[in-house]
Amino acid sequence: MANKNIKLMYCLNLFSEMKFFGVIAILYYTEITQSMMLGMSIYSIATIVSSLAEFPTGIISDRIGRRLTIIAGAISSLIYVLLLSFAVNYIWLIVAAIFNGIEIAFFSGNNQAYIYENLKNSNMENKYEIYAGKVNSMIYLAGAIAAFIGTIIVYFTSYKFVIILSIIPKIIEVIIAFNLENINNFNNNEKVSNQIKEASEKVLKNNNLKKQIIADSINDGIGEACYQFRSTFYAMVWPEWALGIPGILSNVGAFVSNWFARKNYSKNR
Repeated sequence: MANKNIKLMYCLNLFSEMKFFGVIAILYYTEITQSMMLGMSIYSIATIVSSLAEFPTGIISDRIGRRLTIIAGAISSLIYVLLLSFAVNYIWLIVAAIFNGIEIAFFSGNNQAYIYENLKNSNMENKYEIYAGKVNSMIYLAGAIAAFIGTIIVYFTSYKFVIILSIIPKIIEVIIAFNLENINNFNNNEKVSNQIKEASEKVLKNNNLKKQIIADSINDGIGEACYQFRSTFYAMVWPEWALGIPGILSNVGAFVSNWFARKNYSKNR
């Protein structure tokens, strides 16, 4: 069962990041909003929402299980792309960004826990770093493939068509999520209110933790917006078919490093 679930997690990560519109998303947002600033804000909104949703989605994961949380994340991801494909104004993009943030929050931590619990059930938890690195590398492989395919398609079609085409891998992602098998090796009967109270008290009493949470939220929100904004600059000097080149190169490098890094770490620790 563990091997089946791990293989499905490879596929889940691959199709979850198979966003053909990734490279041209900021151009699409700018086209709809007629403002680069508003276009960039979509990334910040998604990141801020994901930061705010981290805690409640963590509680949800403990209450309903890892599998159902993954399914919720996959459905949120599909809704996100559907909203983008129908977007006609800034409000539509904001709602889409909210679902994108919820998707990120559902997957954050939960997916790693699901992998670990699968391996633990098979007495293979000592190989967690290896499997986690390889599963995570699928995100970057998907990014490279999506950047290559997306920029070619948009050259012959339109931004809207590329986003509509991205609905297909999202549907596959949801199907994969439903095919995952549940792992019930924990039993958390603690009241949600108690969990919230305990966590909130620890955050409020720890000034360093509060500062770290605020700093990470701002850094991730602004940092992601700046990273995604690069396509706007490239579009000024490069043809559309070449916009994906930087993304392809960076994702290929990230794929290779994630595939081998944790394996080497596991050997040398």
